[in-house]
Amino acid sequence: MVERLTDYYLGNRALAFAAVPKSMALMEEAFYSTAFRERYPRFNGLIWAYHWLQVGLYEPLLGASTPAERAAGVGTTVERFWAMVRSPSTGFPQLMPMTPAVAPRFTARHPRAAAIFDNLHMMHDIISDILASPKVPRAEKAKAISAALEEFRDGTRNTMTAEEWREMAAMMGGVSRMGGVAWPPP
Repeated sequence: MVERLTDYYLGNRALAFAAVPKSMALMEEAFYSTAFRERYPRFNGLIWAYHWLQVGLYEPLLGASTPAERAAGVGTTVERFWAMVRSPSTGFPQLMPMTPAVAPRFTARHPRAAAIFDNLHMMHDIISDILASPKVPRAEKAKAISAALEEFRDGTRNTMTAEEWREMAAMMGGVSRMGGVAWPPP
């Protein structure tokens, strides 16, 4: 079902984000990068916690053996999210959660959908940075957002290999900085 939905999504070439992982440099190395994180760190942490939950819920849905185990896994994952929210200074992810690290089962089974999620999550950060950055003049913000959207629809440039993408958590300091592997809990 996920593969059919991914095919359907990708069928709209004018709107669909690339199904290959895009380079983190797009989010980290633009002249406006990190503006939102620096200006609104707690709100950014909440967004990253939500990203963790969004992909993390797939782990018990795909990995549990029984309906009862699946329900318990979803409950545990949701409780871990709420624990992040209750203790933002220590609970929020310090890095954008990457789907291969947080949801390895989902990534292995549906790599295109996982890459699309990560690209979408990066785009959230980029748009937030553009809007928050004083380096992007107000009159240029829509143009900068449109250029970023075009970049994320193009799967031929600024991409990384699947292997690099899967190794990203280690290169960025470990999955624990992204909120941890979603399920089973550590």
